[in-house]
Amino acid sequence: MNLKRDVGAHVQGHKADGSDIGKFMTPTLRELKYSAPYMHNGTLQTLQEVVSFYNDGGGVDSNKSPLIKPLGLSVKEQGDLVSFLEALSGDPLNTPEHVWQADDYSYQVIENWQSVRN
Repeated sequence: MNLKRDVGAHVQGHKADGSDIGKFMTPTLRELKYSAPYMHNGTLQTLQEVVSFYNDGGGVDSNKSPLIKPLGLSVKEQGDLVSFLEALSGDPLNTPEHVWQADDYSYQVIENWQSVRN
């Protein structure tokens, strides 16, 4: 595809009528504070930036749904929303007990496992 704009879901769906151009899937909010940068193209670095973006109406785009309107949240409400979103994340799982080590197996590793029958 030699297009100058992000076609979104069309990259995977390729609907003949082009109805999936400019549409994006909505990811889960779990572990959100560990998944920066945000947006489909990584343009926003913090959750505060994301909340501000939608508070201002979600930018200008010809494919934006007319249902997306400015939120009109106060500074305190925006901070509360960011706090809520961050609360949807648990503790990071990057301590030694959660990170796989090459010698973690308590069983024999099966060589060439994809060609072995069950």
